[in-house]
Amino acid sequence: MISPDLFSSLQKFQDFINLPIVINSGFRCPEYNKRIDGAENSLHLTGEAVDIGIRTTLSNGSQYWLSGPEILKLLHKSGVYFGGIGVGGTYLHLDIRKTPDFWFYGDVLKWSDSSVYYKKSYTGHLDF
Repeated sequence: MISPDLFSSLQKFQDFINLPIVINSGFRCPEYNKRIDGAENSLHLTGEAVDIGIRTTLSNGSQYWLSGPEILKLLHKSGVYFGGIGVGGTYLHLDIRKTPDFWFYGDVLKWSDSSVYYKKSYTGHLDF
């Protein structure tokens, strides 16, 4: 079960973006969390965290999964608050922890000469 507070925040975000939000991972039982190497104290275990993706249709009719940084940009514009935000390649981890935290997963960013470049394959343009 997902926490009512988390659900409310997700609904506010979805209302703002007017796109379906796909929950890739919500509540996890301890056995499943261990099997996927989830954090031992994961907020997924208490229903206070979700990993989400957003798919949209481009002007040419093709389907496109937004990148984690693109979803983050929409979240920022929405003004909806989440205590924990983790940015993955095509998803965001969102939770309702009390102490704010922010992180990146895997190879989302490439650091080079003090500049940050987001690594993604899609080179088109999306208007938000």
